Amino acid sequence: MALTYVALATTTVNNSTTNKISFNSIPGTYTDLQVLVSSRSDFTSNAYAQLAMTFNNDGAPSIYFFRYVFGDGATASSGTGNTGRIVLYNNANSTTSNTFGSLSAYIPNYTGSNLKACNVDLVTENNGTTALQFLYSAYWNRTDAITSLELFPQGGSGFFIQNTTATLYGIKNTV
Repeated sequence: MALTYVALATTTVNNSTTNKISFNSIPGTYTDLQVLVSSRSDFTSNAYAQLAMTFNNDGAPSIYFFRYVFGDGATASSGTGNTGRIVLYNNANSTTSNTFGSLSAYIPNYTGSNLKACNVDLVTENNGTTALQFLYSAYWNRTDAITSLELFPQGGSGFFIQNTTATLYGIKNTV
């Protein structure tokens, strides 16, 4: 069966004072969700910066459980844990000008009555120095349907850089 992707909403940052991208009132008429992000934040102390994601504005402590594999060209690591948000990464503002990190987060069965899974594949870009590849699998320790999704940068002043873009897709007919 073929997958049908429907763009539900796109947000593009028009100034450097945006500290959150939100997708609200997500309809329950799809089987899965996918969010695609091209982002850069104002953090300048590293080649990449933390980017957080929450569902239904739920940042309760120890509510997201995760496993990750991480590599930056010099070191590699893996681990598990729990936190009050899904911790991701994007390009810091100290990386090569006009480069953005990209990530894909896939959320199957977002309206079902089970715990909600999220699988993420992301990469930061920086010509000539350390970049990052990050694979992340998490679940939200709630059985509620996901009706909103929030992305926000951490570190620096906590703002996205202009032209950061995020698109949320609803997916039908998954196998």
